[in-house]
Amino acid sequence: MSFSFGFLVEFLGLGIGGVIIGGIALLAVVCNMSHSFSHWLFGRVWGKMCVHVNEMMRKKKEKLFEESVRGDVLEIGSGTGINLPYYSRQFSDRINSVTFVEPNPYLYEKAVIRIDEEKPSFPVRLLNEYYPTPSIEKEGYDTIVCTLVLCTVADLEGTLKELHRQLRPGGRLLLIEHISPEPHTKTHFFARLAGPLWTSLGDGCHLLRNTDEVVKSLEWKKTNLTIYNTKMNPLLFVAKLAARTLYGFAEK
Repeated sequence: MSFSFGFLVEFLGLGIGGVIIGGIALLAVVCNMSHSFSHWLFGRVWGKMCVHVNEMMRKKKEKLFEESVRGDVLEIGSGTGINLPYYSRQFSDRINSVTFVEPNPYLYEKAVIRIDEEKPSFPVRLLNEYYPTPSIEKEGYDTIVCTLVLCTVADLEGTLKELHRQLRPGGRLLLIEHISPEPHTKTHFFARLAGPLWTSLGDGCHLLRNTDEVVKSLEWKKTNLTIYNTKMNPLLFVAKLAARTLYGFAEK
């Protein structure tokens, strides 16, 4: 009797696990087949998650923005406009204008609401487009902000070259970006395994990007870049795959 009960529990456990894995795999297939569904899923999930991630990074953001945000500001992959309160409440006296570029329509809608609620003293332009975009092709910026976005762009090197081009002399590119785990580690191994599924469910997010190397390959007057590991809940192993973070600025 005990053997039969134990077997039943094990069988049910395997069955439930199989259903969960199958469901996640099916979601990934649907995301690959339908870009609009991928946008919708990521918009729903990240729209809530970004609030918690922002709190985790608050001190890092405040320090970086305090040192560098000024003039005409461009932020790509701006999501729900989560960084706007930093600009409007702490640094509004140093900012001339802010341009947000966000391709996900669901995150864009939340950003529209945030801008209306925040009512910043400087003009804000919000574009529901992918970067690079002809809408701002010829403009120059004093500050360009990238926080957890370069993992998703289709052409990392091309995007960074265009950001570099759009910076005015003396302008700064501000970066808080998760990058590839250290090579030859268990985390890197699991990131390679989870990568395709992660990218499908994460609206194009890549786990193995060496963004630090691409940034450093461009010509800068000065750089102040460090790499640190974001503290994650030890129970959320999957989050550790994106814990290694590039932080700082590069000045043109």
